[in-house]
Formats: sequence, structure tokens, C-alpha cells
Amino acid sequence: MKRQLSIFIVTFILMATASLGFAALGRRTQQSQKQFALLLKATGPEFFKKVQEPDGKQMVEKHFKKLQALTQQGVCLFSGHTLVTDESGFGIIVVRVSSETEAQKIIDDDDLVKAGLVRGTIFPFEVITAAK
Repeated sequence: MKRQLSIFIVTFILMATASLGFAALGRRTQQSQKQFALLLKATGPEFFKKVQEPDGKQMVEKHFKKLQALTQQGVCLFSGHTLVTDESGFGIIVVRVSSETEAQKIIDDDDLVKAGLVRGTIFPFEVITAAK
């Protein structure tokens, strides 16, 4: 009986220690990552016309699928766009990555950016509040 109790106590201590270690590792990983706001603006009025055409709609679809994948990976914290349809409109993507270079790669890989329909600007960012 004493032996079983000893094994239980040792197992419990090992599991607790491992759990604390994994929790600390997770915190360190998040602390080493930075947040950036990626501001996407249309390069001109042709954007609004182009995204209504079949190939433009296809580009927008690819754009959304990449955002969904980044969100599922935990990279994209949130994204959205204004509902205005003139040149004052913009989109924003807030990401958590290890460097500004990684954030720039997200912009560079975007189909709308590649097509020259939008341009992206990176800002160091800090999310203060967020819904769960």
C-alpha cells in the first residue's frame, strides 16, 4: 500500500512539473512573438471595379482563404475591412509573428498585393482588449 502511494505521489509530482514546464514554454513562445497591424489600402479606384470581375472575385476568394488559414494557425488574431467603397476604405490584419520580416511576407504573398490592387503597410501593434 505504501509503495502504491509513493508511486502515486511521484507520478503526481512529475506530471505537475511537466505541466508547469509546458505552460512556461508556451508563455515564452508568445512573449518572443510580436504583434503587427497590416494595413491594406486600394492603390486606386480600379480596385473596386476589378474585384467585381470574375478574376478579381477569385483573387478575393484566395485572399480570404489565406486569412482563414492564418487564423486557424493562430497567426492572424483578427482581420476585417471598412464597408465604404471609395478610396478611403481599408483592410486591417493583426498578426502575431516573430519578426517584421514575417509580417512583410504575409503582405508580399497576398494575391491582391501581387496583382497591384492593394498595398500593405506594417505597424508594430499591441492588442489591448479582445473578445474571447
